[in-house]
Amino acid sequence: MARRQHSSAVASAAEAGLEFANEELNTFDAFLKRRKLRQHPRIVRGLQAWWDAEIAKTRSDTLTFEQYKRINRDVFHVLLDDEEYNEEEVDETADEEWADRSESGRMNERQFMNSMYALVDLTVPSLELGAYLEIIEAFCNASVDGVLPGGRSISSTRDPRVPPGGKIGPGGVILDADGKPLRVGGGLSAAEAAELNAAQARLSELKRRQAAGELTPEELAELETLQKNVVRL
Repeated sequence: MARRQHSSAVASAAEAGLEFANEELNTFDAFLKRRKLRQHPRIVRGLQAWWDAEIAKTRSDTLTFEQYKRINRDVFHVLLDDEEYNEEEVDETADEEWADRSESGRMNERQFMNSMYALVDLTVPSLELGAYLEIIEAFCNASVDGVLPGGRSISSTRDPRVPPGGKIGPGGVILDADGKPLRVGGGLSAAEAAELNAAQARLSELKRRQAAGELTPEELAELETLQKNVVRL
């Protein structure tokens, strides 16, 4: 099943006139990693924030095709230069995606998030979490100017500890506007404390599995990243 889905993803990219930014992302192993990233809490929160911003402009809890087509156009303006942008072809991709994912002429939150993640996944330059989050933010900015209900920005929803001009780098390290790792002090919110506790718990679990000789190569890489990059507050 997974291999068929991988082949389908590659074919869909070609039909849409898109290419994976890095050929290494086109392998089956990379496909499995990308599919796993879809469930990462920060990616889920970013997609949910985007959905909330879109749905706030409607009087419904679902999207119509016209609303979805407008979002799709905004996103492709990010992906393509003005010379490359062809609205008729872009609308064809919206038609195909809508036919595959919508139900009864409407699109719900889950369907929207899956659709937008699939497009992010086709254009991301690396398998780093930060790369996915930056593309989600760029797409949201193009579609809703990055403004969420309550006047918040999608950056603050992605991680409230990221300073202005900063971003989340490889391994989840928070970087300031100069690209330097930021050690965050002070009190933590409940959500931040829970996130830190989860990272530390994962680190402990990986160390236990390493001692027992049970780590896979992917888990070993994850362990090394956590040991290097977990921010201790």
